[in-house]
Amino acid sequence: MIYAASIVAAVVGATHLAAGYVFWALLGAGLVGIGVFLWFESRQRYPLLNVDLLRHNRVFALSNLAAMFNYAGTFSITFFLSLFLQVVLGYPPHQAGLILIIQPVVQTVFSPVCGWLSDRYPADRVATAGMALCAVGIALAATLTATTPLSFLVIILVVLGLGFALFSSPNTRVIMSSVAERDLGVASGFSASMRTLGMMTSMTTVTVIFSLLMEGQAITVQSQALFIDSMHVALLIFSGLCAIAVLSSFGRHQSV
Repeated sequence: MIYAASIVAAVVGATHLAAGYVFWALLGAGLVGIGVFLWFESRQRYPLLNVDLLRHNRVFALSNLAAMFNYAGTFSITFFLSLFLQVVLGYPPHQAGLILIIQPVVQTVFSPVCGWLSDRYPADRVATAGMALCAVGIALAATLTATTPLSFLVIILVVLGLGFALFSSPNTRVIMSSVAERDLGVASGFSASMRTLGMMTSMTTVTVIFSLLMEGQAITVQSQALFIDSMHVALLIFSGLCAIAVLSSFGRHQSV
């Protein structure tokens, strides 16, 4: 109940920050509640979440931290690029969608290859390389302007797709192989929670940046200069979050 109430409060607060201080308070209460949940679980004889996995299993803790920062840094990239293609470059929605589908297609094509790489080489190193590519791809996206050629955007989508393929499956493999068989269910659930928290962090970042830089204006052709500035700031922050994910992913190497 503590966990469910905290996640609901955090997500509702994060998605309505522009509506007033009540939702900021709700977000804060949700984050505090997550801390209370971890404290409560650490004192239970039969906990829902074995907190010792975070305290004493460095590989498990850092792998989940890398996953959280990965989703925090990459979840909103499609949102920004979709608006960029339509509002700034003037593509209709269906063409923008066809362009953006390049990233998941690349990810789908290369995922089997990345699975083979994680069998042949240490999975944590494969995941670190993928996260580094994501950081580079988002940093490149932060340079997009109204005069950027479409070919450059396609290169960014290919880099991101390859980065996602290299990171996702190998990182999950590291998480699941770092715990005993009796803890596999907990590890799977905790990994899913990291995705939720990462997505929430990404949404909160976008909301705050738009609130501060868009000056209350809708995203239209007339306000595209403000939108581009907001996108640049957000993507630089997201690239930084991906860099933190790279450090988290790299930090577990000594423990494998």
